[in-house]
Amino acid sequence: MLAVLAAGCGSSSSSSSNTATNSTSVPAATTTAEADKGAEKDKGAEGKKSSCKKPAARQTGLPSSFPAPAKLTITGSEKEGPTTIANGYWSGGLDGAYVALKAAVTGAGYQLGHTEKDEHDSEIEYEAGGREGQIALRETCSEDGLLRVRISSRPK
Repeated sequence: MLAVLAAGCGSSSSSSSNTATNSTSVPAATTTAEADKGAEKDKGAEGKKSSCKKPAARQTGLPSSFPAPAKLTITGSEKEGPTTIANGYWSGGLDGAYVALKAAVTGAGYQLGHTEKDEHDSEIEYEAGGREGQIALRETCSEDGLLRVRISSRPK
């Protein structure tokens, strides 16, 4: 499985529904080298905080079957090669987000890959229906009680 945003993290263990509307078109993913560059870029941002609170996107770019917990807001998406990257924020803390998103992903029929949780970030890898990706959570929002979320989705 491709780890699009693997930032050095550490343990494992989430559920709800998104304020953004999922898209039925499902874009693809990046190469391992491109993913590694994205991971390194993300690692460098861990100490920097910026605003996460933006309006919800009309379309997430994620598969319509992708779970959309209520505390998750997707604010935009972009395509990096065959990978779709959806960016947004989670209303709540890292521990709760990690547990809720793992539960939501498995509840939607996705299989979990590697998961890890550190003090200030976590990653959850998933796959299903010929797609794979990663949910990365980072404590880099300047607003209290929000986490930065980056979800990648690519064809296997």
